[in-house]
Amino acid sequence: MGPIHQEKWLASLSVGVLLIALGACESSPYTPTGHKFPAKPKGCSLQLLSTAPHNAYDELGTFQITNQNKWGAEDRVETDDKLRELVGERACAAGADALITTTNRDGLYVKAVAIRWNPDHD
Repeated sequence: MGPIHQEKWLASLSVGVLLIALGACESSPYTPTGHKFPAKPKGCSLQLLSTAPHNAYDELGTFQITNQNKWGAEDRVETDDKLRELVGERACAAGADALITTTNRDGLYVKAVAIRWNPDHD
């Protein structure tokens, strides 16, 4: 392979790696904010709450909901089922019992705070 073909091949490879990396970006990034707890089983039951509960809880982390898929196209998260599909597996893996949700004026989920009930602090 000559130097010009090698440069084109490397450039093509670089573009391919970049596209794969962009495709792997999360459409709902998770930021841990509290203590780590054991994971719940995959598919665990998650309560969805629109306000902070009166019961004692520990905050585990926050999901920022972009309402875009990993390629940047609109992907509206406006139902409980869609939210659970988007973040449920990762919330269970973080040990969450519930999500405190925030919606925008259009009714789209934009944030979900993963929490775990803490009966020791009632």
